[in-house]
Amino acid sequence: MLNPLSSLSSRIGWVTKDRKKGDDDKRKSKWERRYFVLRPTSVQYFEDAEQKKMKGEIPLDACFVQEDPVAPGQTASHEPNLKLVTGGRTLYFMADTATETESWISAIKANIALNSYLKKSIMTRNRIDPRVTDFACNYQSQEILYMDNESISLEAIVAMQHPLRDCHCTTLSLEGCELEDLHMQVLATAMADNKTIKTLNLARNAITDAGALSLSEGLRKSKSITQISVSGNLIKADGAGHLAAVLMARRGISRLNIDKNPIGDQGAISFAKALTSVHHHYPVLNLSSTGLGDQACGAIGEMLKTNPNVVDVFLSHNKMTTKGATDLAKVLEKITTVQCIDVSSNTIDEKGILALAKMLEHNSKILSVSIGGNRLTSGKTMSDILSVVSADSKLVFPLLAFERQAAGFE
Repeated sequence: MLNPLSSLSSRIGWVTKDRKKGDDDKRKSKWERRYFVLRPTSVQYFEDAEQKKMKGEIPLDACFVQEDPVAPGQTASHEPNLKLVTGGRTLYFMADTATETESWISAIKANIALNSYLKKSIMTRNRIDPRVTDFACNYQSQEILYMDNESISLEAIVAMQHPLRDCHCTTLSLEGCELEDLHMQVLATAMADNKTIKTLNLARNAITDAGALSLSEGLRKSKSITQISVSGNLIKADGAGHLAAVLMARRGISRLNIDKNPIGDQGAISFAKALTSVHHHYPVLNLSSTGLGDQACGAIGEMLKTNPNVVDVFLSHNKMTTKGATDLAKVLEKITTVQCIDVSSNTIDEKGILALAKMLEHNSKILSVSIGGNRLTSGKTMSDILSVVSADSKLVFPLLAFERQAAGFE
């Protein structure tokens, strides 16, 4: 079997090394330049770039990294150091700049984590995930990373943590990977440090409120992520509150899909309040299959009055009744920015449907109103609805939308 480490990218470059051994802070330190080569399982250093004479080697399987310590003979004002602890020895290194030192730290940590994951997988006879080894070997060149629809272990996520921090990906998709809250603690740390990922897809996992809290902490620190999906998880009202707070803290987020989570009225209200307070580009509000009812509809209506950036509102498969639909219809009569409303598969009766139809007399900007799967039972009422809609020739798109929905009722 091919060793998955054999193609692991090495890092090379000049590094200044503390020549003396030991861990006595009182000793006199002496630094010397060495040419470092990061191998799959070790760090080697040479006298010159030709790598003719190796001066030393540090195995990574019994090594760990401490970041930014103050080396003997230095003060805290110096550049960050790379500190490797192995076999009772403490070794200090510095690259030419703080940025290069941090890159060395991340690269070595990535190799250590991958080595640990592979060794543990072999010892426990667990399957080595080829997605993890492939990413670890190619993370500096991948722009889009899809790892969907197959379970991924916590150990594998840990092995990916440092490559994820430094990768150049713009999209990371972990949909349907059976991620749980512990996965999110590790992943959130990587997301906080990554500078390129814009789209993060975590749909159809097993993330609860605790995982949502970890994710929210990572998103607050992220400078690049603008679109997130946690659709189809196990997040309730508290978790929704944590994520809604991110919308208020970070204006750059343009989508945060939380549909198909049991967030209920309180979770939906948290999102509505967040979008009421912050008016940034957020065109789609998707709260379908969240268990929201009439109380949340009131908050959503208030949000729509003040936020002109929300264009499409999806509220299907919920617990909205005629009251909620009527309240929304009153608000929508005076709003010209919303284009699409989906209230299908709720518990709205003829009165609520008719209120939505009459709303279209006052608002010609709405392009579609989806009403299928509600409690409409009277053919005469549908005729009334269609006559209201067709009274104004400007409402051709709403008319077509209602006609399409009408086919589903008897």
